[in-house]
Amino acid sequence: MYVVSGNHDVEGDLLTGVMYEAFENRFRMPRIQKPVIGRVTLPQHVDLNKMYRLPYDYGNSFYSYTNGMMHNIVLNSFADFEPGSNQYRWLLADLESIDRQEVPWVMVSVHCPIYNTFSKHQNDPQPIQMKKHLEPLLVQYRVNFIVAGHLHAYSRSKPVANNLLTRTGPIHIVLGNGGRQANAPFQSQIPEEWVIMRDHTTYGYGTIQVLNKTSVLYEWVQTGRNEADSSRMKFPTINMTDFVYVENQFFL
Repeated sequence: MYVVSGNHDVEGDLLTGVMYEAFENRFRMPRIQKPVIGRVTLPQHVDLNKMYRLPYDYGNSFYSYTNGMMHNIVLNSFADFEPGSNQYRWLLADLESIDRQEVPWVMVSVHCPIYNTFSKHQNDPQPIQMKKHLEPLLVQYRVNFIVAGHLHAYSRSKPVANNLLTRTGPIHIVLGNGGRQANAPFQSQIPEEWVIMRDHTTYGYGTIQVLNKTSVLYEWVQTGRNEADSSRMKFPTINMTDFVYVENQFFL
């Protein structure tokens, strides 16, 4: 199991103010080096969705690993990722080091999505700054998939870059409907041009099967559905799956 740092992992120790204590002690990811962690100086009730550029580098904050023909990069959307930061410099070096002839597929996992078809978290600092600083880098190196959570819902994009449909752009997947009630409302009843699938009523998980250097099979599997949202509104019964064969954007 590999973990991605989210907003609920920030929590500072009430006595020392040190952040990410539980997250660092309960998990041990492939470390670049020992974690460098700062202290919480804001009130404990602060909205963690708004926290950005937190002083948390290395350790479980960001790292990468290779599994077969897939190189996996894990980023922290709450730590500093702007040019010149430790996370940005490490990401650039990691992307440059991948031999795509040997490891042809690249997936990035990060808690906050860059592309969001839902109404929540549209104006949070993390996606705004990721779009500005990280998307150009991920597009340049032809990352195949960017998988996020944060929204309690599901969506999959077409290959997209700079809000435009682009054959060589990454596919953005929001897999935030694994357990907690999936009821994030849509930003608009008309999906954005880059949306190919979205749902906010059901639970499920996603899988990626690497077939060869140019093809993978992605599938989302439904495991349940909401009975009611917070307003006790009933959702319709939906039996849904989502699967697609993806051609490697790197070779297009």
